[in-house]
Amino acid sequence: MRRVPLLLGAALLVALTGCSQTPPRAAVDERPTIYCVGTEDPSGGCVPPPAPADGVAGDADDADDADDASDEDEAPAEERPAPKGPAVQRTFAWADVDDWTPCLAFVRGLSPRAALQQLVDEPQTPLEAPAAVRRYVDQEPLDPEDGDRGGAYAGRLGGWTWTYEDDGYACSDPDRAVRMAAHGTFVSVYWDVELDNAFVLARDGKLLREIDVLDRADGTGPELPQERGLDWEDGLSAALAVQHRITGTPAHQPDWYERHATVAVGWLG
Repeated sequence: MRRVPLLLGAALLVALTGCSQTPPRAAVDERPTIYCVGTEDPSGGCVPPPAPADGVAGDADDADDADDASDEDEAPAEERPAPKGPAVQRTFAWADVDDWTPCLAFVRGLSPRAALQQLVDEPQTPLEAPAAVRRYVDQEPLDPEDGDRGGAYAGRLGGWTWTYEDDGYACSDPDRAVRMAAHGTFVSVYWDVELDNAFVLARDGKLLREIDVLDRADGTGPELPQERGLDWEDGLSAALAVQHRITGTPAHQPDWYERHATVAVGWLG
């Protein structure tokens, strides 16, 4: 006679337990979305972003705004001004607020080694691996009268040879640009902490455009179609956007160039 209550109790326990079980959760793909930048090939694993509102294809900065805002090391909103200009310029907005003194050039018609040979007049090291040049730059400080050590780096990107000088300015020389563009195209952007700057474009041995990006009225040559529609109050990001429009190469921040260089040379300035 005692088995009936026990069986009823067991059945009730099973029923209650079954009701409290949580249905299995669907698997969620937590891998971050990596958007292609500029002319980056989607076959490399990136995802083509949706076209921005202003119609400039290939810019992923709008899609990344939410992620960037959540970074712990971002400056407070009141200290970091809102990016200006169209999407292609906002891709380079970091250049207007970061402490960056670049001389970045893209050239067609020269290999990375040949470009550095023409860029640096008095090299202090052989053309060698970038790591060796970084060791040269990081050596004990020189006597102030002897100048400062620096490095020039070069590599290939999107069918172009690029050169990058950290705190150098050789790429801003229009005569040098004309020589390096004797059989191709040369386009460079230079900027320093004193606001000295230049944008230079040469092609087939002729200087097409040279401007101070903060005062384009005194520039050499007619305005380029690629200059239009940009906010030139932020001159560095605007100049980098023009360079990007001319070359079609993906947008990268400064450390990318040193990490992806194939050859480098040390200089003394």
